[in-house]
Formats: sequence, C-alpha cells, structure tokens
Amino acid sequence: MSILLRGNAYQRLRLFCGLVLFTFVSTHFINHAFGLWSVELLDLTQSYRIAVTRWPPIALLLGFCLLTHILLALGKLARRATLRMPFWEGFQLIMGLSIPVLIFPHIVDQRLLSLVLDSPTRYSSALKILWGEKSLLQTLGLIVVWIHACVGLHFWLRMSKWYQKSFQLMFALALIIPLSGLAGFMVGGRQVMETAEQEKAQSSGYETSGSESTGYDGYETSQSTGGDDYGGGGDYGYESGYGSTGSGGAYGNDYGSPAKPSVDLDYWRIVSMIVFYSLLLLSLAYFFWRQVLRRYRDPVKVSYVAGPEVVHPQGPTLLEISRIHRVPHTSVCGGRARCSTCRVRVLSGKEQFLPPTAAEARTLKSINAPADVRLACQIRPRDPLSVVRIVNPTEVNPVSAVSEGDARGVEQNLAVMFLDVRGFTQMSADKLPYDVVFILNRFFEAAGVAITRENGWIDKYLGDGLMAVFGRTDGPEDGCAQALRAARDIDIVLDEVNASIESEIADPLRIGIGLHFGPLVVGELGYRNTASLTVIGRTVNAAARLEALTKEKKCQCIISTALLDEVSLPLDGHERQAVAVRGLEEPLEVVLVNRARDLPRDI
Repeated sequence: MSILLRGNAYQRLRLFCGLVLFTFVSTHFINHAFGLWSVELLDLTQSYRIAVTRWPPIALLLGFCLLTHILLALGKLARRATLRMPFWEGFQLIMGLSIPVLIFPHIVDQRLLSLVLDSPTRYSSALKILWGEKSLLQTLGLIVVWIHACVGLHFWLRMSKWYQKSFQLMFALALIIPLSGLAGFMVGGRQVMETAEQEKAQSSGYETSGSESTGYDGYETSQSTGGDDYGGGGDYGYESGYGSTGSGGAYGNDYGSPAKPSVDLDYWRIVSMIVFYSLLLLSLAYFFWRQVLRRYRDPVKVSYVAGPEVVHPQGPTLLEISRIHRVPHTSVCGGRARCSTCRVRVLSGKEQFLPPTAAEARTLKSINAPADVRLACQIRPRDPLSVVRIVNPTEVNPVSAVSEGDARGVEQNLAVMFLDVRGFTQMSADKLPYDVVFILNRFFEAAGVAITRENGWIDKYLGDGLMAVFGRTDGPEDGCAQALRAARDIDIVLDEVNASIESEIADPLRIGIGLHFGPLVVGELGYRNTASLTVIGRTVNAAARLEALTKEKKCQCIISTALLDEVSLPLDGHERQAVAVRGLEEPLEVVLVNRARDLPRDI
C-alpha cells in the first residue's frame, strides 16, 4: 500500500473528506477568478459549477464530508494525551478550529436559502450581499480555509518522492489560485456595486409603474414584481445587508418568479454557532477530564537508551509521552502510523503490548521490521519499558526518513557512475590548499548540477572524484538513461570549467568515467550521528574498476553493456571489449567511448 494511504480507517476517512472539501474550495476560488474578466462570465461558470455541486448525490457527499471532517477533528482533539505537538500540527489545528466561525454564516446565508427557496444562486446577486463590511470576513474565511488545507496537504504529500520533484509547481499553484480568486472577487464586486449605483441614479427621478420604490439603501429591495438586470424579483430581499429576511424581506428568485416564503437566517446562524461551540467545549472538557483521571493511574517508567528516563501515568502512547517530557522523538507523519520514523526497538517490556493494528502492521512490514520493533505512536506503555529510538531524533528529510526500508537495507537494481579527475594529485602538488579546494569545488559544482538535473544521487566524494547513483526513484530503465545523459553533460560542461580556471592550472582538467548497472544494497551505514544512507555491492566495485580502466584504455568513458541493454542502446560505432573485473567470475562486456559527449543526444 502506498505510504500516503496508510493509517487507520478513521484517518483515511478524514483524509478522503478533506480532499473532497479541498476540491470544492479550489473550484470556488477558480470560479471567483473569472470575475477578473466580467461578472457575466462569473455567472456563466457558476451555473456550470452549481449543476455539479448541487446535484443531489454530490451535494449529499459535500455535506457528509464537511460534517465528518469537523467531527473527526474534534474527536481527535478530545482523545489527545497532550497539547504539545510540532508547530505545523498546532498551526493547522488552530486554523481548522477557526474555519467554522468564519465560514458557517456564509454557508447558512448562501446554501440554506437555495435549499429552502429552491432558487439558483448567481454571483452577481451574491456579490451585492457579500460586498462591504461582509467582504473582509468572507476574504479572511477563504484564506484560512486555503491555508489550513495546504498545510495539511503539504505534510501529507511530503512523504511522497514525486511531491519533492513537483514542490515548486505545487507551491506556485497554492499562491496563484487563491490570489486570482480573491482578485476576481474584488473586481467583480466593484463591477456589481457600480452597476447598482448607476441603476439607483437612473431610477431616482421617477417611480416605476406598479412599484413603491424605496431607493437603494444597501440591499433592501423594492416591493416590485418586475425584474432587474440580474433576473427580477429583487435580489434576495435581505434587510440591512446580511440581516434576516423576516416577513418584509421576501426572497424572489433570479428569474422573476413570485416571492417565496422567507427564512430567518439570523436564527440558523446562531444555531450553527451554538452547535459548533457546544461540540468544541465537549471535546475540550473530555480532554481535560482525561488529564484529571490520569493523575490517579499508576505511573509507568520509560527508559530511553542514549536518552533520559521518565515517569508518566498510563494512557498516552509512547510518542505522546516523549512529547510531554520533551524527549526528542522523530515523527514525520505526526503520529498517524503512515511513516516508520517514530519506530523504536523494545529492549524490555514488549510483552505488555497488544499485537500491531492493521495500520501499524502495514508500515512495519514495508520496512521488514523485526518482532521487537514497534511504532511509538501506536503503543501505550502500562509497565516499565526500555526502548531505543531507531531514527536519529534530529531534523530529518521526510522522504529519506520514510523510504521503504532503505535505512534497514534493501536491494535495488541501480546505475552507478564513478568519476575521477585525471592526474589531479600531481597537478595540485605545488598549489596552496585554498587553490586545490577552489578548483575541485568548481568542477564538483558543474558535475553536481548535471547529475542532480538527471535526478541522480551523489552518494559520496572520493578525494578528487565522486560516485553517483541513478534510478532510485524512477526505475532501472530511466536510471540508466539518466546516467548516460549526465555523463554526456559533464563532459560538455568540463570545457566551461576549464575556461573559468585556465589561469589557475597549466593543463586543462581531464576526467575518467565508469558506468555500470546491477544489484546494489541500499542502507544506512555508520555509527549514531555519523550514519548515512549509502550503497554497497559488486556493482559499485565494478563501476570503480571501469573508471580506473579508462586510463589504461586511453578513453574518457567505459560503459557496461548491462547498462546499455537496459535502454536498448547498442553504440555500434564504438569499440567493445570483455574486461576482467576483480570480484566478478566472468569478464564484463563493456563499450569504450572516447568522449562522453559522443553519446547520442536523444538517449
């Protein structure tokens, strides 16, 4: 199962509801953006949007998702063992709790009227009602909703490798969509109010037949059955802007139909707020009541290897205990059992725990965790416990931290590039240390750009050389093609490097490149803070040997046919040989390439 879909049923339901609501809000903003062109276009696109969102099955789904998302969020708040949490989690919680206060009045005004009076909502009419003092509240509400959703999406998607590649695009859309929507809202609102002022000025000198014109006093309509420029019957019939329709505020629809029974919006706004605040208070009361009860429970001692020893009443999860006592404990997914970064090795006391839930079992299985490893966000200590935090409790990269088993060691078929600067040791013998570092870093910068552009991963620097790996995220075929393109680009950019340091060296830099493809072990090697993710295996040794052979074979690049076969690139115009490689029983078939820039452009 994808790491994004892990978690228990409640978490997946909350995620589904959030995604549905985010889609609705996104279309709302996009619809607003059409106000930058004209109110007529705004009304037209709104009619198509309403045809979808007010189709009974979709309308029921939206209502269900809104209520469910709020109830699940309040339920999660009530069940928390502590209010200590990462900043992003607390920020999202506060934004989420403020949404009903800002948005419910708007939902009541717009949706309740359309349901009770069975009338389509046109933005040209709604903008009259929202414009003025209500526009600030509406704008603030939309911004809070969008920020809350984007924060949630970011900290959910950041565990996905593809999200890292498209982060800049996603961030740009997260800015463009709301800004264009708010701009369209303001431009459209001004257009509507200017039109209303013009109509007021035109009608101020005479009375229309069959009506008692009261003039335009904001949003109070005349007692006319005739139509206006937006469809007749008087716009909504609100008294004093957002006030209750009352008995004198008959609501006529946008098509000139007779006035229909009014609805007391003030009453329903108050009811909605009372319901929400009651549920919020109940959640907080339940949270504090649990804190009081825990004071009377037997305490449990938790010992962290290479960390403190704490005592806390039974009830919270191990991750919550860590947060309560400010013990550093990594948790990329926020304690939702989606990632494995909070995992611990239980040294003593593992008999007290129930078997892993389905959500925890899926995550542990993805990293081939042994029986003594559990997720700290899922276990609740009842007896003395001794644990080792497996992931170093420091700032971690969300993707590398939750890679499917990489830290423990997995085997993957990857492309490996070994690159070395020829004769640099002799060349730098008479240079100052600063000059040596400057020259190497100038080359490594250019080579690094070429490698990372092809989604390669520089595993390590080896003095005046480096080792890079391709295909970890894109698969074997793409990885081999990326390695070939990177080698070609490095050779080409080497000319620019040599030109920039011409005054520093007597002879231009020359390089040797070895490329091979095969199985590698990817794992985290090292001790404590020195540990890092790296690759080992015969494929690495073979690639290093091919790079060393470039000096003997008097060519710049040697590529194994195993790598070329993955991309179906025969390179018929280049010499083929079988070379002996230490550690391999059989000779390795390779292709000698005089210059990497001679590789095809369209690999």
